[in-house]
Amino acid sequence: MMATPAEIKSTAASLREIAGMFAIYTGSDGSAQLPSWVVIDTMVKLEQAADLLDRAARTRSTKGAAAKAIESD
Repeated sequence: MMATPAEIKSTAASLREIAGMFAIYTGSDGSAQLPSWVVIDTMVKLEQAADLLDRAARTRSTKGAAAKAIESD
């Protein structure tokens, strides 16, 4: 089941921060707890989710500005 926009509490910035934290698991020192493909796939998915949140925010602000322009006419 997909979450509705009202249920999403994460911001694009916080998702990108989480993705950045996953980078510590891909180090070359042998301390990785997860296979690198799992880490990389998760990082990509988080970045994609952040992009979707950014796009949704831009769409909402554009629609809001258009509605205000129509009201002022």
